[in-house]
Amino acid sequence: STEANWVFNPYEAFSMDRKPLEEAMTKIVAIRDEAGHGLNSGQVPTDEGIAKYKKMMDEAGRQELKELMQKQVDEYLASV
Repeated sequence: STEANWVFNPYEAFSMDRKPLEEAMTKIVAIRDEAGHGLNSGQVPTDEGIAKYKKMMDEAGRQELKELMQKQVDEYLASV
C-alpha cells in the first residue's frame, strides 16, 4: 500500500516564524546583494570575494541568525 511506503518527515509541517528574524534577515540580504555582486559577475577574484563575503556576513550577524533559526527548529521538533 502507499502508506507502507510513506516515511514521516517532521520538517514538512514546520513553518519558520520570520518576525523575530526580520532585522537580521534584512542585513544579510543587503550584504548578499552587495558582496555577492562582484562574485557573481566575475569582477572580483574568487578567493578574495569569498573571504570578503564571509567577513561581511559574519559582521552582519550570520551566526546569530543561524542560532535563532536553529532554536525555532529545535523547539518545533521537541513539540512533535
